[in-house]
Amino acid sequence: MVCDNLQGPRFHAPCLLELSTGELTELEIYEPCHRYSGELAPDQDMDYNVMTFGGSGLPLFIDRMEEIQRCVAYLPEKAGGEIEPSYYCRDCRAKLTKVATQGYVLLDLYDLDAIQVYPVEDGAEYPIRIYTVTMAHDEDQGHLVVTNIGHLFES
Repeated sequence: MVCDNLQGPRFHAPCLLELSTGELTELEIYEPCHRYSGELAPDQDMDYNVMTFGGSGLPLFIDRMEEIQRCVAYLPEKAGGEIEPSYYCRDCRAKLTKVATQGYVLLDLYDLDAIQVYPVEDGAEYPIRIYTVTMAHDEDQGHLVVTNIGHLFES
């Protein structure tokens, strides 16, 4: 699921991978270019709010406005499960198990020759190209909130 298709598609935004199902969800903020895989469309609508669903029905809330560009995902407290070995090659399993602390990992799949894997854990913050991904536990709701903030339109 991670390395088996090195010809594409590439993903511009960071992705969440549910380890037990192999479901991949891009934390997409910006409109993709339909001509070039992994690139962004040259024109972006900056008055855009939507709720959508990613892999395994994961709810995503996307805001793309002048003041903030973000995608927010809510992972259940008992998120995912163990790595399902049949979904991953030996090398990918080794990369994933090094950082897997919950049922998900964060992936940077923009450069498929240098895939980056990050743990999903409370308090984490990762700068990835034009994005900053933060993770925080919401005790009231029992979710891990994963927020991807885009910096494309900052000066």
